Amino acid sequence: MKSIHKFQLGMAERSLVAMPEGAFVIRVDGIDGFLYLWAVVDTEAQMVEREFLLFKTGAAMPDDILKNYSYLGCGGIFVQMELMMYVWESIRV
Repeated sequence: MKSIHKFQLGMAERSLVAMPEGAFVIRVDGIDGFLYLWAVVDTEAQMVEREFLLFKTGAAMPDDILKNYSYLGCGGIFVQMELMMYVWESIRV
């Protein structure tokens, strides 16, 4: 069965998230100081670990970011000031 689920991202530059295989991310947003992903998932699929990179405005990014990662969206979090965090996912080969 397909449904939409919410997943919390860690606040490090690199975040690993367990999601059902084939989950399709449809939204990224910040809520109450945390970043979340919403994805359409198959609730019967096997869980897999997916890698996400988070960058704030002005942060250094890997040289291969456009080749090996897919941009998903951004969300604002508040840590003494509002920060926009840009979320990228590792492209699995």
